[in-house]
Amino acid sequence: MGDDSPLGEKIALLLKAMNLSRGRAAAQLAVDKSLVRRWVSGAVTPSEHNLAKLTALARQGWPDFSLARWDVPTADFAKALGLPAADGELERAPAAASDGVVFPVTAAESRGRVAADGAGYAGMFRTYSCFAANAPILA
Repeated sequence: MGDDSPLGEKIALLLKAMNLSRGRAAAQLAVDKSLVRRWVSGAVTPSEHNLAKLTALARQGWPDFSLARWDVPTADFAKALGLPAADGELERAPAAASDGVVFPVTAAESRGRVAADGAGYAGMFRTYSCFAANAPILA
């Protein structure tokens, strides 16, 4: 690695940006999920072969992602993936390679909408009349 940034931190950022759990990433990479956990924690460094597999996985969301990207400082790595900037907000959600959709809502806007609309949501059991206390039970 060309900088002092931990590789495990970058792997964790990639998984976050791709919305992948360690287990799901392990399945896509054909490795054990405990190995992905050790990569993220920094206990083990991925082999060149596995780093190439991680790079190929990253290309699903960022077609220009290359092995050289692992050598940039962590802040630049996160920014390239569209993860939190210095102010802690998302600049954009990463687009899937196949659909090209970019979400125009920032994290702050999303939290504001949830806070405003969330109180009005009665929940599934109150929304659907079949779950209401006085609804007849169908046999």
